[in-house]
Amino acid sequence: MNWTSLVTPDGWESKLIDYFLRFGTDGDAQDIRWFEVTPETLAAAFADSGVSAYEIEEAFRTCMSKIRDLPQRLEGGMMEKSTRRSPGYFTYLVMTLLISSQFDAQEERNEFRLKLQNWLRTGHSFQNLSGVNAMWEALAEWLNQRIQEGESYRRLILPPRDRWVQIGHTLRFAFPNKADLRLMSECLESYPQAADNPRQLIEYFQIVIQRQSVSHALKEAFAEFRDAWFLGRRALFDMPFWRLRQRAVGISSCITKHQTIIDMYVEFDGSRCYLSSAGERDESVFHPTLSKALNVRDAGSSENLGKATQAGLLFFYEIGHGRWRAKPSPDVYSQRFHIALSSKHSVQISKRLNGYIAEDDWILTAQPLNQVSAMDIFRSLRSCLSIQDDDVTRPQLYGGIRVPGGWLGLPAFLPSVESDTRRYKIYSSRNDGAGTNVSIIDGRLISFVSLSGEFFIEPMLEVGEKTPPWRRRARFFTRAVPHPTLGESARYRFEPLCDWSTPSPKAPMFNFEELLKWEDSEACCDHLLEAIYASGASGWEEAELFALLKHVAGSINIWHLIRCLHHAGLIQPRLRPRWKGRVWTLVKPSLLYVRNGENSLIIVEGAVCASLIDDFQKAVAGLGGKSFRRCGLSPWSPPVFGSVLANPIALSQRMGWPLIEAPSSPDTTPLSLVSTERAAELHEPAAVWNWRSGRFQQYGSLEKESASLSLHIHPGGRDHDIYRVISGRKTMNYLSRTAAIIAASAKNREPVFERVAKNHLLCLIKDCGLPDALAAGIRRQALRNGGPIDSGFAYPVDDAAFLWLESLLPGCFYSLLPEDEGDINRLVSASRHSGGKIRLIWRNGRLTLTPGL
Repeated sequence: MNWTSLVTPDGWESKLIDYFLRFGTDGDAQDIRWFEVTPETLAAAFADSGVSAYEIEEAFRTCMSKIRDLPQRLEGGMMEKSTRRSPGYFTYLVMTLLISSQFDAQEERNEFRLKLQNWLRTGHSFQNLSGVNAMWEALAEWLNQRIQEGESYRRLILPPRDRWVQIGHTLRFAFPNKADLRLMSECLESYPQAADNPRQLIEYFQIVIQRQSVSHALKEAFAEFRDAWFLGRRALFDMPFWRLRQRAVGISSCITKHQTIIDMYVEFDGSRCYLSSAGERDESVFHPTLSKALNVRDAGSSENLGKATQAGLLFFYEIGHGRWRAKPSPDVYSQRFHIALSSKHSVQISKRLNGYIAEDDWILTAQPLNQVSAMDIFRSLRSCLSIQDDDVTRPQLYGGIRVPGGWLGLPAFLPSVESDTRRYKIYSSRNDGAGTNVSIIDGRLISFVSLSGEFFIEPMLEVGEKTPPWRRRARFFTRAVPHPTLGESARYRFEPLCDWSTPSPKAPMFNFEELLKWEDSEACCDHLLEAIYASGASGWEEAELFALLKHVAGSINIWHLIRCLHHAGLIQPRLRPRWKGRVWTLVKPSLLYVRNGENSLIIVEGAVCASLIDDFQKAVAGLGGKSFRRCGLSPWSPPVFGSVLANPIALSQRMGWPLIEAPSSPDTTPLSLVSTERAAELHEPAAVWNWRSGRFQQYGSLEKESASLSLHIHPGGRDHDIYRVISGRKTMNYLSRTAAIIAASAKNREPVFERVAKNHLLCLIKDCGLPDALAAGIRRQALRNGGPIDSGFAYPVDDAAFLWLESLLPGCFYSLLPEDEGDINRLVSASRHSGGKIRLIWRNGRLTLTPGL
């Protein structure tokens, strides 16, 4: 045995309370009406100890058999040991439940005492057990008191009193026993077709219980499941009767089933990748195609996807940010579905997908279909494919952003609910009316204020229902929790994707005469930064990050938001190994030390959350410094945090963040863009750059420019996209789109950036911004971040910063100064290349440009 055996009931009590009486780890908050106490569930209560079911039962038996006055304790009860922390007698009740579960006959004759005697290996007859029922009634009251105090316990529903006045509650609570399990196993082996069909299981099990006497608990569990099923409930996975079916399937030699989870990521360019696992806790494996994911996991024989895979029709519903999960049929609670259809079906059926892409043996929707269209396709194919919509599911919260202990409660990032209803009851555990401000629309939690605390979600009762068939608890927090292991996930080992070869070129010095103070930022930006930090512990697939930002973007270009976070130094792109595509990771926090005599600055670089900023402020104050926060150009621009402090080393040690000194040697090498040695020999041309539209176009010929820019992709998706710039006899390949556009711009003298007003630099092309290292230099020089504005994406620049950028990116700028306003040709050129962001106007008798800000 590799754990220290507990030798007293008190030692067992806390573990058993946590497992059987508190809310489930999956949020299950249903009232307790049955207990499933077996050696296996006892081992689950001690899952972190790594002990087997046999070992845990033997340890439990040893502990209880050593209690010399155990008969007296079961006779009188142990209520006097109760405290606010523990009832003090739950371990004895668990023992009685374990004994009751050993019954191997359906007749409820009085064999409990004999079972108890044999299990304890004692000669005592245990004739008086009146303390058992008394302890159950005391436990129900103890739980009610703890619930009123706001603790996370489930309510215990006592069964009605009957002739079993001593152990009746235990006999009613214990489900299933050995006889129940044997009866279910016999039913499934006699009628194997019922194992996968809940409706047939109800029909055949009704025959079984007509022929044999069954326990009272099994009768109630069956009736509860049957009634809920015919009421249209499908989120019944955790009902006791279905759990009994699951156990019977698990031990049956005639039925071998496994679960298969297939998740699909849809990249921004429409390409797909897949992650598969054998269960919620199993490690996910990457696959480039759906066929490979299904084959590796043997999905055709799985319990959940077997029939659908064989029929060649799968539906993917959205479970998170950019992530879609396969299921055998659409439901009425998800709003959008991707559909995968086997290529063995007729072309006429595939035409109903409203645009599709071919992938090996499957064709998939290019864009998600709405619920009505998905249901229509499912109904039209169901009869010919022999598909039935009768899957038993588990209610769950999904999407949103997980934090330790619950969910991030910020309005734009609340999770969604998957269940079997559209009508919900939502209430707070504090009974303060907080739940009345929360609703569920199209499956998603909606609140106009941040949620904090504990909330319960359950379906509204249907006609004939006395209790809700399920209840879920959700805890919400308004702040992220700092990640102590940030940087240790696998994605951090991927190769970074950089635009500029020199990480930190020397930028102009910040003007220290400017007033540094704590500026208030927009709540929308604060919420976004908190969500990014909370969700980014292990990084994101690009599609996942894109979908996350869609919750807040509104009319803002999402790629502008990603650039905003990237150029603020919060996130970093990395190349996925062996396959095309990028992932993104948070940048670990550090302190940038800018020397300037006594006025030296410490600037916070990298991703931080509100709690870390609070810690930073306290540390600075404790060292006699002054903190500042400077907001950016846009409401979405992350603020720059820092301090004026004389002892940066002490601050670095106190925060545990490395201290980095600003570069002191100037770097004046222009166009130090990062190219790649990849030759693109196996790539195919996919698009060419059009300077008039400012974007790649799939069709068209290369423009007659001094340098051409084209996009090349690998047909199998097994390598990254390559951007090729050809100028004369020289060819350069790039992995960075930004680097390629700027390289071509410099060759063609086509402006990519426009200085408008005196302190803003506007990007004239949506797909391009400053190279990453130069954006970092601007941030450190201005102590402000750029961001998306109405007319595009802008950076803060002054005269010194603009001259610095011009020296490093020659040919990429058009600067509109007052003396140039008469140059009509240049005005028209600037307007044309702005994509409509800057317009020509007639003002004061002359042609000029709108600043667009």
